[in-house]
Amino acid sequence: MFTLATTLVGGIIVIIILFLLTHRFTRLNGKAVAMWMALIVIGTVIPYSIMFWPGADVFSIHFAVYLMTVYILGIITSQREAAVNRSWHWGPYVIGGFFLVVISVDSVLVTLAQKGMNSSIAQTWLPKPDSGVKVSSFFPGTVSHDYQQKGEQYNAYREQVEEQHKLGWQVSKGWLGNPVVNKSTGFKVRILDHDKKPVAGAKVVALFLRPSDKRQDHVLTLTETVPGDYQNNVNLPLPGRWSVVLKIEQAEKRFDIRASTTVNAK
Repeated sequence: MFTLATTLVGGIIVIIILFLLTHRFTRLNGKAVAMWMALIVIGTVIPYSIMFWPGADVFSIHFAVYLMTVYILGIITSQREAAVNRSWHWGPYVIGGFFLVVISVDSVLVTLAQKGMNSSIAQTWLPKPDSGVKVSSFFPGTVSHDYQQKGEQYNAYREQVEEQHKLGWQVSKGWLGNPVVNKSTGFKVRILDHDKKPVAGAKVVALFLRPSDKRQDHVLTLTETVPGDYQNNVNLPLPGRWSVVLKIEQAEKRFDIRASTTVNAK
């Protein structure tokens, strides 16, 4: 699988080879070759990124690096063509070095955000947590309310909220003990209708979402113990704050609730 470093370095190598070959075997000067190479980069990177969108940060870094490579090659070759008996000016190297530092730092930050730091380095450089859990240096994140970012999904959500108000169900939920990391603890949900009668025979699914790491998300189906009461044991691997989403279905009726809870370290 290609990484950010390999695609950047590989693209730079391809651009340098094409630039030098074009400059060597055509009558175009350095500025003209740079212009054509810039058009090739734009005409290649943008359509490819649209078809296989890598994310705005990855696209921006690749686009900037490739164009900056063309720009620096154009400056160097143009200066070389103009300078016969004088040495190269230090200006292009300062400009190139500045952007090289900026691009290198941005690339490292994007790589850390996507894949995290090497485990041995992370254990050495990152502060050790008091709870003794494994150090993680990346942020994949969980967005449980992403429906607000899309018009159709948001409209569907509003319609669902209106239907829930019409149902008038009363849902109470909570732990049956002290929730502790890596320890099974009972989680119970009670559902009553608008007449305060138990809602029996429903399908209840609880989603425990970790805002800082979606890989730790847990999905659990609750079992009906008595009419209207649903529960199951939950074992969460990390202490701290968790988002909880309850999805309740009974025949054609649907009811969702979002809340949060905290799991203790010990």
